[in-house]
Amino acid sequence: MNELALFVKPWKTLSLPQLARRVKSLGFDLIELPVRPGFQVEPAEIERALPAAVNLLADEGIRVLNVTADIALDDERLYSACAAAGTKMNRVMFWQGEADYWTAEAAARRQLDAALPFCERYDIQIGIQNHSRRFVPVNEMAPIICSKITIRAISPWSGIRRIIRLKAWIAMPPSISWRLIFAWLT
Repeated sequence: MNELALFVKPWKTLSLPQLARRVKSLGFDLIELPVRPGFQVEPAEIERALPAAVNLLADEGIRVLNVTADIALDDERLYSACAAAGTKMNRVMFWQGEADYWTAEAAARRQLDAALPFCERYDIQIGIQNHSRRFVPVNEMAPIICSKITIRAISPWSGIRRIIRLKAWIAMPPSISWRLIFAWLT
């Protein structure tokens, strides 16, 4: 099987067993699972539905790398459900909309600050995705967040710090960033 995770957003109408068969037919056994309205796991039911979905998928030979939850980052249900399901990451994007960059970046930092206590309590990481259109680009946001989170280095939890550092390295020239990423991962 391919060790890359497949984002299963295109197959929101499939049941979980059908989804597992589709994922396997494509040569994957690792997925990113959306927790969004109209998907197999709905945000309102996350505490019950996410652990059940992860268990059902595991019975079918599919592992869940992370969720992409449409839930506020300060909602403790997200973290408790992920911990109960054994899912260690929520992948997010920060919408800029019509706001100027600095306003949107400040809002993203406030959301991350609100999430940090839950990340520490439940040992859940936040992965920040670069995205096209009007999203806050991580490559610009990372150095500011890194400097802030590095101050918290005495914390035993490193989820956000590690993810953000990875994204910050991506902003470096490839000849430097890939050497650093390889060294960090090994």
